[in-house]
Formats: sequence, structure tokens, C-alpha cells
Amino acid sequence: MVIGELIEKSNNILKKAGISGYNLDTHVLLCKYLSVDRLYLLLNKDVKIKNSGEFLDMVKRRAAYEPVAYITGVKEFMSLEFNVTPNVLIPRIETEILVENLIEYIGDSHLSMLEIGTGSGCISISCAHYCKNLSVEGIDISQKAIDVAKQNAKKNRVKGINFMQMDILHSTPKRQYDIVVSNPPYIKSSDIGGLMKDVKDYEPIIALDGGVDGLLFYSVISKKAPAKKMIAFEVGEGQGDAVCSFLLENGYVNTKKVKDLSGIERVVLGFGKI
Repeated sequence: MVIGELIEKSNNILKKAGISGYNLDTHVLLCKYLSVDRLYLLLNKDVKIKNSGEFLDMVKRRAAYEPVAYITGVKEFMSLEFNVTPNVLIPRIETEILVENLIEYIGDSHLSMLEIGTGSGCISISCAHYCKNLSVEGIDISQKAIDVAKQNAKKNRVKGINFMQMDILHSTPKRQYDIVVSNPPYIKSSDIGGLMKDVKDYEPIIALDGGVDGLLFYSVISKKAPAKKMIAFEVGEGQGDAVCSFLLENGYVNTKKVKDLSGIERVVLGFGKI
């Protein structure tokens, strides 16, 4: 079967399964399978591919709504490539807004940062990559997530970064940091069942479930965060005001909300803890 036929067959399978971005998914999967870029696919549609069965197995996994990133094992974030497994949340484009605000604040300064709930490490590693004088520690309740984060730090050749297991709900960091950042679970427990199939059936629930009101981790972290200069959160839609209130109640002098490209308040920053 030639590349053009494979693309057509994959598109038909995914379209029939109801995958809205079927053409993009086909190209991403085939690029990964062949270790080529999309331009190669467009210019070489008549090239014959042997052993296409393995690629079609990947397509069948996507047709069952398994996320493309888990199938390929990688996801791009902040122009860096991260390994992802079902033990970590897949990095999302919205989170880049949080990282961009951190990078702007940090610049070339010699600062320390703690990330709570590091997952794949994409936030910590991206900040350390672009801010060479930053020292970073990341914590997560999941040792399997910590293992992935360590792999990603090595993969992206980032130094001055350390990851360790900790449950923020039952433990408190023992030292202070200039900055504390978190993209915690913020979905209401009752809303988990209504999430898209590729999220609720494949991504780790522990990284999604934010308790009864979705605000559990913001409340706890606002109290426990050992931040000397700034705290930064990614928040869910409609949660910005509540998170700002938590920060003000816990001694932060000023707060700021930042919208994403869709106009949704996606980031909350707190400054100058008393």
C-alpha cells in the first residue's frame, strides 16, 4: 500500500469513528510511524510502505479515542518535545500561557521555583530551559509521573532541576521558594463523567479531579505555598475570582488574571505575600 492509500484508509476509519480531526491525526500518526515530517507525506504519496499493519494498529487505537499523544508517546510544548505516558496529563496549548507569564517574570534573574503537581514536568522544564539562572524543584503525588518528568529533563538537557514525590494535601514543603506554580486538578468531581471520551477514559483521573467544587487544590496550595515573591496558577473557566480570593485571604497583596486566546481567564497570579 502506498502512502496516499494509507492516508485515505486511515481517514476513513477515523471519520467513521467520529474523530473530528481525523486528517491531522492521520498525518501525525503516519509521520511518527515513518519518522518523517508532513511535507514528506505530501510529496511522496506514491511511495510504497511495507508492513503497514503496525500503522493501522495505531489508527485503530485512535479510533477507540485513545489520545494521539499516548499512541505516539510524545507531545510538543513550548517548542520542546516531551515524553508522555498514561501516567501523566497531556501538555496543552493553554498551559503555555502560564509558562509564558512565568518566563516573562523570571527573565535572567537568579530565582528558585517550586512546581506543585508537576506531571510530565513540562512547566518546570520549559521554565528552566528558557530561564538559565532558575533553579527548580517539582513535586507530584505519583512516582510514575516523577519518573516521566525526570526522563523529560534529561531529554531536554535541562540542568538545575529536581523532582520528588510529595502529596501536597498531606505534606508541606520544608523550604521557601521565590515562585510557586501549579496547574492542579480543577474539574469538579461530578463533571468528570461528562468529559470527552479521550480525556475521561485515558488521562489520569488523579490529575483531573479537583474535588466537589473543583477548587480543592487552589484552597490548599494557597495556604501551604512557600512563595516569597509570586504564586502562579492555571485555572479552569469561571474559577479566576475564587482563586484570587484564596490568594488575598492568605496574604498575597496583589492578584492578576490573564486570559487565553479564547478570552477565558486561564492564569491567576499572586504577588507580594505578607
